[in-house]
Amino acid sequence: MKTAILFGIILIAFACSSNHETSRKMAIQKMVMDSKDAWNKGDIPGFMGSYEHTNNTKFITKKGTTYGWDSTLARYLRSYPNREKMGRLEFTLDSTELLGSEYGHITGRWKLLRASDTPQGYFSLITRETKEGPKICIDHTW
Repeated sequence: MKTAILFGIILIAFACSSNHETSRKMAIQKMVMDSKDAWNKGDIPGFMGSYEHTNNTKFITKKGTTYGWDSTLARYLRSYPNREKMGRLEFTLDSTELLGSEYGHITGRWKLLRASDTPQGYFSLITRETKEGPKICIDHTW
């Protein structure tokens, strides 16, 4: 009888843990897709709402690393000064993993549909759980 009760408790704990992990992964994916929606509305500050608003945030590209939320916002505003330059952003999500209780990792592909060209590449994002939900703390885009 004790074994059956212990097995039941373990099974319930596993189910709860699995549901929590699924919820966290879905929250990370939703945050990324919400950022895409903000971009496609021409709202770069709204797009930046998916990033952790700290000086420790890192945005890494083949051109180098930008440190801090404010510097990353300034870089986006310089690089995409109008809707034509922004184009329409599309994401394909490849994988979402949890890295312990505080961090997550999501990878995928991005594409900008613009009148003059269609730049595209890959991203790898490290997210951190915050009071507001998951936020990007490291963005490696190429």
